[in-house]
Amino acid sequence: LIPGPWSPCSVTCGLGKQTRELKCRVLLSFTQTEVDLPEEECGEERPELERPCDGGACTLGPGFSPDLQDPQGPHTQGEEPHHWDYRGFSGCSASCATGRQTAVVRCVSRRRGGEEVDDSHCDPSSRPPVMGRICNPEPCPPRWEVTAWTRCSASCGVGIQTRSVFCMRVLSVEQQDSVSVSEKECREFKPSILQPCNQVDCPPAWETEPWQECSLSCGGGSQVRTVFCKQLLSTGAYWTLGDTACPGAKPAPHRTCSKMDCLPYMAGGEWGKCSVSCGLGIQRREPVCRRLTSAGQQVMLARRLCNGLSSPPLVRTCRMITCP
Repeated sequence: LIPGPWSPCSVTCGLGKQTRELKCRVLLSFTQTEVDLPEEECGEERPELERPCDGGACTLGPGFSPDLQDPQGPHTQGEEPHHWDYRGFSGCSASCATGRQTAVVRCVSRRRGGEEVDDSHCDPSSRPPVMGRICNPEPCPPRWEVTAWTRCSASCGVGIQTRSVFCMRVLSVEQQDSVSVSEKECREFKPSILQPCNQVDCPPAWETEPWQECSLSCGGGSQVRTVFCKQLLSTGAYWTLGDTACPGAKPAPHRTCSKMDCLPYMAGGEWGKCSVSCGLGIQRREPVCRRLTSAGQQVMLARRLCNGLSSPPLVRTCRMITCP
């Protein structure tokens, strides 16, 4: 980025401003010429484009006396014994970034060698014009500026408030003009962006943990959870209390879930008698179509509702007493 020359001061007296333009350019090594580029191609930090300037002292009427001499001329015989006189300037309105001063006008006595007297001794209509000048035009050092704190995140226990902090450079105190600069330019310790708030003990309250997984996927299962009576202290710690310390009814620690009928399934009926009275034999049973209802009850269904479903083992060995 290459800055252009500063423009003339925007005013002919008093506090004004000067501006300049920036151009993004690149030097072509093979031709040794500069070519303009779009500004976004130059990613470096930009120099200031505006600065205050002093257009000199201003006056509001005739009789302006920049050297602060007697605006009414030298004393001659027959003139009034008192007259107005400039007596220096007031304090600067800003310690940096261009403030303003006004000339101090006092009523003085000619007979007493310019001694100041009460203003009532001088003619108000002959009071000299207001004169001002700018002062302390040097830029202010960057300083931290903060926004207001946000609302507290909690009404009790330990809440948090946040705010934004910026490193700012004041360009003009009088015009209230400032720009944000890199945080590295602010020498002072950066103000905190967080602070605790509402650090008081909360009243006891019920606290529940998440529900555990349902005991069944269908057919009416159950879920359980842990319920505590707790108090959040101003230190951020929790204190577990007895159930009687918490107001209101205790939240339910269990509930039903998966309240839907299960799909039909093939089960086995009752086992029949062993095929032998002694030694090793077999037992048989009939397949049964069943369903677990949402109420948790087993009901038998027509066999056709379980067509195509695999059955559990329908035959098993059985051992009776040893044969003689």
